[in-house]
Amino acid sequence: MTTLIPRIRHFIAACATLVITQTAVLAETFDSTIADMRTLAFFKVDSDALQPWLPNTHVSNPYAKGSFKGANVLFMFIDRMQHQDAQGAPKNGGAYRMVAMIVPAKNPDTGETATFISRFYAPGDGAGPYKTQVQAEVSHAVTLSGIGAAPLSGRHAWTVKQGGGELAIAFDYEGAIPGRKSGESILSTPLDASVGRIYRFDQLTDVVKSIPKGTDRTSNLFVSITIPELLPMFDGTQTLTSLADRPIYTRETFKP
Repeated sequence: MTTLIPRIRHFIAACATLVITQTAVLAETFDSTIADMRTLAFFKVDSDALQPWLPNTHVSNPYAKGSFKGANVLFMFIDRMQHQDAQGAPKNGGAYRMVAMIVPAKNPDTGETATFISRFYAPGDGAGPYKTQVQAEVSHAVTLSGIGAAPLSGRHAWTVKQGGGELAIAFDYEGAIPGRKSGESILSTPLDASVGRIYRFDQLTDVVKSIPKGTDRTSNLFVSITIPELLPMFDGTQTLTSLADRPIYTRETFKP
């Protein structure tokens, strides 16, 4: 009898854990799937100029290590080749191009970290799920080539036209075998702490330029930023610390 009681308690605890886990899963709402080609441009900008893009509860929290060390803002150029809703129907037209400005941050009082999508430049005229979207014309030209067993090399050229200015970046690069990563991330908006998305992704990434790592397989690099709202950050004192080619990015999105 004395050995049976602990077993019963263990069984009850296991059942309770299972119920809690299932409830947490059921609380998520499946939203959509995507398949992208992406270019990532990491910059180090003045933290005071960056602060208006964060909620007043947070401050800039630059990437602390690795290929992107020291950068405090990321422009993620996205060529969305397929976007499907939970029923498998095309979402937002099914294919489009956009750019996300992503800022890593932390709450200095609690030490809690967060990743904010502070701006979306996209073809839609709504504020988007993160309430930070503005309408823009985004174009992408890409050239890829490879011979035999060599990794693909090529050129990306992106242009964003918005507010009477533009954000443009173009470069040639010598490709290498990309790294692969699967995982989960949660992104937030600085405008509404209750808004968030859970991303479960699989991606390939080739870091073609990294000042922290001493890597540079790029050439003919061109960067021009004249969108008025970005000028306080991009006044000539900024540094492009890293560039990455992300040829494949697939994801399932859930609403918490």
